Amino acid sequence: MNIKKYFIFIIMLWGGTRLQAQNTADSIATQVNLNEVIVSSTKETFRTKDLPASVSLLSSRQLERENASSLRSVTTLAPNFYMPDYGSKLTSPVYIRGIGSRINSPSVGLYVDGVPYFEKSSFDFDFFDIEYVEVLRGPQGTLYGRNTMGGMINVATKSPLRHRGTNVSLSGGNYGYMKATLSNYSKLTDRLGMVLGVNYLAKGGYYTNHYSGDKVASVDDISGRLRLAYRHSDKAVSELSVNYEHSKQDGYAYAKYDPETGAVDSVDYDHPSSYTRDILSAGYKFEYQTSWGSIRANTGYQYLNDEQAIDQDYTAKDLYSAVQRTKQNMISQEVIAKSDLDGNYRWVTGLFGFYQQIDNPVNVNYNMPVPPSYYARTPDTASIINDTHTYGLAAYHQSTLNNILIKGLSATVGLRVDYEKSGQDYRQQQWMMDGILIEAEPETTLEFFEFLPKAALRYMIGKQAVYASVSKGYKTGGFNPLVEEEQYRSFDPEQSWNYELGVKLQLGGSTSVDVAGFYIDLTNQHIPRTVPSGAGQMIVNAGKSASKGVELSVNTQPLNNLNLNLSYGYTHATLTDYTPSETVDYSGNFIPQIPRQTLGAGATYRWPVSLTWLDDVTFHALYTGVGEIYWNDSNTAKQNGYGLLNASIGFSKSFADVTLWARNILDTKYNVYYFDIPQLQASYVQPGIPFLIGLDVKLKF
Repeated sequence: MNIKKYFIFIIMLWGGTRLQAQNTADSIATQVNLNEVIVSSTKETFRTKDLPASVSLLSSRQLERENASSLRSVTTLAPNFYMPDYGSKLTSPVYIRGIGSRINSPSVGLYVDGVPYFEKSSFDFDFFDIEYVEVLRGPQGTLYGRNTMGGMINVATKSPLRHRGTNVSLSGGNYGYMKATLSNYSKLTDRLGMVLGVNYLAKGGYYTNHYSGDKVASVDDISGRLRLAYRHSDKAVSELSVNYEHSKQDGYAYAKYDPETGAVDSVDYDHPSSYTRDILSAGYKFEYQTSWGSIRANTGYQYLNDEQAIDQDYTAKDLYSAVQRTKQNMISQEVIAKSDLDGNYRWVTGLFGFYQQIDNPVNVNYNMPVPPSYYARTPDTASIINDTHTYGLAAYHQSTLNNILIKGLSATVGLRVDYEKSGQDYRQQQWMMDGILIEAEPETTLEFFEFLPKAALRYMIGKQAVYASVSKGYKTGGFNPLVEEEQYRSFDPEQSWNYELGVKLQLGGSTSVDVAGFYIDLTNQHIPRTVPSGAGQMIVNAGKSASKGVELSVNTQPLNNLNLNLSYGYTHATLTDYTPSETVDYSGNFIPQIPRQTLGAGATYRWPVSLTWLDDVTFHALYTGVGEIYWNDSNTAKQNGYGLLNASIGFSKSFADVTLWARNILDTKYNVYYFDIPQLQASYVQPGIPFLIGLDVKLKF
């Protein structure tokens, strides 16, 4: 443990002790409402449990129980939700219902405290003090617009409108795992509440680079949060939130792989690899309650600055490597008017606008021959400057009419008009080994205009509901950052139509069952491919694709203090029309990177003991499963299905929790990522996370 880690732990313990000494009767309370006005993150005209759609709501208690440290930890907790660990926060794809994007812009939307996250490299941030995570499956384009083809994720952090007190959390485990969190929720005045928190996370790395002897995929992160909530009156509340995170990761656990035998070699490469990221997100929300509903204005800003250094051949030879940097500035503004959630007619309407600027310079060093059919000369180095600027405007409306013709029958219709324009300033310089310089400076502009409709019917019989919906999904086109041929400079937008039929049941007051079936028809799906030289990847459009499947969620309490939950998803996602060349036809193949099934089965039992020093003991177990995954378009490489067993035992008192936890108890061997390097005639994988064990200590003042 280095000096910095000792210092962080000492500061947190001192802060917790000092705040405890300053306790008052007010600050002891763990939950206090400052007022009745709560700023909601959802735009829907239904309460979450009543939505005519597939949705999973993961509470703070459930996230803490699963030791969820990021969105990746939510994998399988919601049906057909899959976010693999590719070894870098730069590559943070999310897949829902067979739709996702490993490179370029994400195909699943993300909002954090009302601020939209547009870049995939911002998706993997460290969790602390999370109120809930809401996963809406299926296209959400009518209300949320661009890049919500697969669904939408809403993350809400804890607010001073509903929480009070000080929390200190310390965690440690094998492989150098360490986490420390300190947060204080205070009432500064009768009208003003504040949250101030800091979080530190370290992981020593699960694998060793044979070449250097260093651990790879180690993590060293520190993040902070400030939230201020001010009650102007009984009807008006404003809130300011600022989140910052500095993250540093060393190396990648990519090892040679034999597809025939499944053997995985040791990690062994010479060029230093790392990923460093600074991300600042800020949001301001103002909400005013009226006699008919509410008006809300959300302003968001996000700054991202990162650098990736990578050994692109992953061998002990110096063949080729790259350094890629990204600097993003994004600002958004949304105004929403929304009726209350009672009455036969409900509606929401809004305006949304954003501007995003991304600077993306890339430097590639070649020390190996590339295909002679591509380059007449062998390149030495390449420098690429790829700057894009994008702005978008949208208007949307959704109406719901309840008790149509008969009691319990409701209809929802919505429409969004979405406009976007993007420009690229591109410069490429290649220095050849024979001294020749090749330059290219094209300028490209893309423009998109889309109508995104939605319609749904829901019929309620008491607390039981059946629903059907149809909606259009949309993901914008864009530019490829590593361009070697003019035809691949840009790619077209993709569209989808989603058809869904579902049932929501409340049985006996202690059991809920949600079942849904879906069919998604996609055109121009974005498919990642290796660039012709082999040094990098790009996006191309497949002709047509289809995804169909079912989802099941069950939550029940068969006995006092015993809770059981099940989430299961099945997805059959195929390329129905995809011929990348005259001699290659992948039509009928499975879409790569998509698990056929996801499974999460958990049980929690709380044993009240009522001792002087102990209130209760909680036992928890979770089994997660991921079905067969094909890694490439040709379906020649795949990962067989596998399962992981996690468990914990927690001891609780009113002011403290101590939890012993373990992940992947059976030490299951599996791979989370696969890729080829044709020039080396080699395949590589990233092994999954091995057996982990640790201890959490949480104090509440």
